[in-house]
Amino acid sequence: MRNDRTTDIDTVGTLELLRLLNAEDAVVAGAVAVILPTLAEVVDLTVARVRGGGHVHYFGAGSSGRIGVLDAAEVVPTFGVDASLFVAHHAGGESAVAHAVEGAEDRESLGRQAAAVVSGGDVAVGLSASGRTPYVAGALRAARAAGALTILVSSSLSAPLADLADRALLVDTGPEAIAGSTRLKAATAQKMILNSLSTAVMIRLGRTYSNLMVWLSGTNEKLRQRQIFILMEASGATEAACRAELARCGGDLRLAMVCLLSGLEPEAAAKALAAGGSVRAALAGAPAEAGTGCPYLPRSPISIGRCRTEDPTLAVIAGEHEAACFCAGEVPAEVPGPTAADAEPTAGIRAAAAADADAMAEVFVAAWRQAYPGVVPDAVLTALDHDRTARWLAGLIDGHPEGNAAGQTDVAVRDGQVIGFVRYGPRTGEPGGYVFGLYVHPAQAGHGTGRSLLSHAEQRLREQGSDTVSLHVFEANERARRLYAKAGYTPDGSTRVEPEYEATEVRLVKVFS
Repeated sequence: MRNDRTTDIDTVGTLELLRLLNAEDAVVAGAVAVILPTLAEVVDLTVARVRGGGHVHYFGAGSSGRIGVLDAAEVVPTFGVDASLFVAHHAGGESAVAHAVEGAEDRESLGRQAAAVVSGGDVAVGLSASGRTPYVAGALRAARAAGALTILVSSSLSAPLADLADRALLVDTGPEAIAGSTRLKAATAQKMILNSLSTAVMIRLGRTYSNLMVWLSGTNEKLRQRQIFILMEASGATEAACRAELARCGGDLRLAMVCLLSGLEPEAAAKALAAGGSVRAALAGAPAEAGTGCPYLPRSPISIGRCRTEDPTLAVIAGEHEAACFCAGEVPAEVPGPTAADAEPTAGIRAAAAADADAMAEVFVAAWRQAYPGVVPDAVLTALDHDRTARWLAGLIDGHPEGNAAGQTDVAVRDGQVIGFVRYGPRTGEPGGYVFGLYVHPAQAGHGTGRSLLSHAEQRLREQGSDTVSLHVFEANERARRLYAKAGYTPDGSTRVEPEYEATEVRLVKVFS
């Protein structure tokens, strides 16, 4: 079938030629979206097979086969799986990947031979743009006879091979810009589908934490640095703290992440991983650490000194009579709270009560322990005292005069447990509202709680008549500044210096529209 939109493609200028090709490519994502419900079924069925010890096999010829080879090869380094989990079979063998082997795709017997390794617990995915490639037909017939789950990916809505598939992913990409050149839209659709299939399967099998790769091996300097970046993103800890934890865990990224997010020692973290099977499950099942205290050095019974840190997740509380900081376990990347599409339920937010102080102190200490070893002076860590922190927080909630009584403290609660809190309100010298501190338990990161708390505080400040909101962060915290920038905060050019710690802070402001 010829494409009426590109009949003059050989007569137009280069830019227009590219625009024609690009316009055809733009069709693909929408076409793939149509088959997502069926693809979701395929993902869930594949996950069940893989959990039972099965493997995924791709069968294809030409461009289709090469797409399969590419996806199978990239799953291994991305998700740390064995090369036998996703296996690509290309008509004509390995040599046909780089150089076309004419006639190989026409032999159904070659497909049957290739599928001889497929067992009843496996998944066989046939890739055929036309939906009638003999090599793929042979492979699907043999796989079905073996009891495997059979899948067809094709750009033909009337694909004859659909009868050989338990699930058919038929994508209507339409005629190609160059008639018959299925290396264009059809191959693009196949790549999108396989990318989604393998990625979704790996996510469902716990091979990520949030949207971060956690099975990445540090086999070269680039990947080792990427491991550090992933730990920083997940935990909010400094580069130095993440590097030290990764070294302590022998380069095991997952183990280091659980240690940083839970405060567990490597041996206990390893047991939690073995029991849970994934970072998130390990964190959910990790035993609660007994909090040993507030991360502040006391200057008086009620006035608490500022912790010295340059962690990017720092949000500062500063009143006229006392100065302290909340070391936020999750800095919001954007203002809107989670959407209905989020995988995890949103925490409820309510006003804090004095009875919450102990739970808030435990949450506070948990994040401190994972974020600040090697960052704050040893004296600060030695002085940790959970009860003092709880009393201080209770004072803030009850409106103690040294507790900046003008502020409001609200807590985020999930399943009856306090998992985070935010403090906001008017502040001396600030024309609008002020966010004193935002704090989320590190183990709850990725649920959107931080975004919800910030959005909640901003909404309450607006209701109270504020047309702006401001906060302070350390000037060196480039990551925090970027994250708050995404939430609509910009520096107003003013700074302040804390002599006790020689740390410059910048003031960020957001103007409500």
